[in-house]
Amino acid sequence: MIHTEKQGNNVRLLGTTRLDPPEREWIDKYREIREHLWHATFRRQRLLNLVSNKAWYMGFDSLLCTIASEQTMENEYFCHDVRESFKYEVENMTDETEQNSDVEVVEYSCEKLVLRLVKSYVLSKLDGKYQLKWKEVQGSLKEKEYREKKAKIAKSAFLDVRSRTEKSDFINYFASTICSVSQRMNEESFEKLTRDLYEDTDKVRTLTMLALSANS
Repeated sequence: MIHTEKQGNNVRLLGTTRLDPPEREWIDKYREIREHLWHATFRRQRLLNLVSNKAWYMGFDSLLCTIASEQTMENEYFCHDVRESFKYEVENMTDETEQNSDVEVVEYSCEKLVLRLVKSYVLSKLDGKYQLKWKEVQGSLKEKEYREKKAKIAKSAFLDVRSRTEKSDFINYFASTICSVSQRMNEESFEKLTRDLYEDTDKVRTLTMLALSANS
């Protein structure tokens, strides 16, 4: 596979990868990524993860920490692609459906739980600080304010997470800030999330930044 990118009048070779004959499922996934994701850099990382047989979110920690936020979590195409990825890889999510935090995550999934924790945090801050709820502003003049304030909260948390490169700093932030809002989970899920937070910190940090982008 040859991956290129048009830059001005030139076509730049970004990389080559040799592939074994793919299975039908792999071909369908490749086509899905190419057709449904809009942001070139995001799409490229998803494709690289696919051909390398890596989890869909791998490599995004480096991208999110080195590329300006204007090109990632503040970019409409990038945020669209994060939402689409969570939708198809983790669980269905609509842009403005206010998740019911009383619904318990029965089967543990780090990706799903981080996504729900982040969404609950953003919506809780939005309601507590600005008294804004989607069901109360939908279709009104306040809808624009809702979206702007929501993006502001998500961006602030995103930059906080991105700046916490030390393991202990991120763990403390995640536990004291993201987890500061109520979220129903069973004891097993709580123990597994705690374990992942300490033993697979980079994964949780990456998922947190992606989830904030999806909720911006």
